[in-house]
Amino acid sequence: MTPATATEISAAQTDVQGVAAATGLRLMGYSYRETSGLAVEFILRNGTSGASPAIAIAKAAASTGDSKWFGEGVACEDGVYVDRVSGNTHIVLWTRKTA
Repeated sequence: MTPATATEISAAQTDVQGVAAATGLRLMGYSYRETSGLAVEFILRNGTSGASPAIAIAKAAASTGDSKWFGEGVACEDGVYVDRVSGNTHIVLWTRKTA
């Protein structure tokens, strides 16, 4: 089994392509922390834009963080796009390629 790879996404408020598309790509999990003292919401999407299908939605209070692990992972061969709805977050995405 291929080990998971961490991709760190610097603290910001802007949307960003977190992980590029790849055959067999799976989102294994993520962790984040809020960095501006405000409530946050972001959506992880399978694709390259805010219109791509949602994989996970996270909301949190100010000055908090969380981690989620998806076991076998979630297929996301179109890449992982970080759609930041509100607030400022520092995010780490854990992915693995199965093919």
